[in-house]
Amino acid sequence: MKHKFWIGIASFALLALGLASIVWLAVALTKTEPEFQAGIIAAVVAFVVAVWNQRAIRTREIDSRHFSEKRKIYNEFVGVMHRHLLAGKLGQRPLSERKLAEKLIEFKRNLLIWGDGATIDVWLKLEADLSTFDQREKGDMSILLVWDDVLRQFRKDLGKRDLMLKKGSLVALFLKADEHHKLWETAKK
Repeated sequence: MKHKFWIGIASFALLALGLASIVWLAVALTKTEPEFQAGIIAAVVAFVVAVWNQRAIRTREIDSRHFSEKRKIYNEFVGVMHRHLLAGKLGQRPLSERKLAEKLIEFKRNLLIWGDGATIDVWLKLEADLSTFDQREKGDMSILLVWDDVLRQFRKDLGKRDLMLKKGSLVALFLKADEHHKLWETAKK
């Protein structure tokens, strides 16, 4: 706690020093020739732009490294979900409870490392809704809309913009065509 206090004091002192330097520079510039003023302003602008560009390049590099990991874990999770939901239709055995639990634990470990804050929040909402799912009436499709939110957030985290995509469209890919209408009705509520 004491450490944070001193960091705050040091940050405030640096900010005050920076502002004082800017004010001093502005006052000093008003007393110089216009050509010199233009040169100083150009140098300051060039410095700010260079720092900004370096930061943007670094952010893009980090995002591109994270993208491949995120894509891998999200794709693996969607594969598990697809297999679990459609195993019978595909002539496969669904995952056992133990295997499904192992996959979910592994996914959550990866989500902790690679997922952004919004993705983790949507996942936690899904888990909270799943904990009350047994008490809902049979045929309630509202839980599918929460799954849709999770899939939508995965896509957003990977850079997709789904503004025109109807709520429920992503999870509808896992449903039979005749079940879509019921899902759309639930989404309207």
